[in-house]
Amino acid sequence: MQREINEEAGLTMTRMSDKPIDILFRKKIKKGLRLAQVLYEVKVKDLDLTPSKECEEIRFFTKQEIVDMHKYADREIAKLPL
Repeated sequence: MQREINEEAGLTMTRMSDKPIDILFRKKIKKGLRLAQVLYEVKVKDLDLTPSKECEEIRFFTKQEIVDMHKYADREIAKLPL
C-alpha cells in the first residue's frame, strides 16, 4: 500500500489500519467477474501531493461519502465490524 500511495500521489504513509474499514463489492460486471474496493484508513506524513502521470484525479473522502457515492449505483455493500 505504501508503494502505491507513494507512486500515485507522492505521499509517505505513516500508519494504516490493521483491518479494512469497509469493503464494497460491485455486482457482476462480467460473467464470473466481480470488483471489490477494499477501504483502509491511512495517515500520511503531509498533504504535499505530487500526482503521477497516470493519475487523473486525487480527492479525499470520508467513509460515509464513499458509501453515499455508491448508494444508487449498481453495488452491494459489505459491512465489516470495526
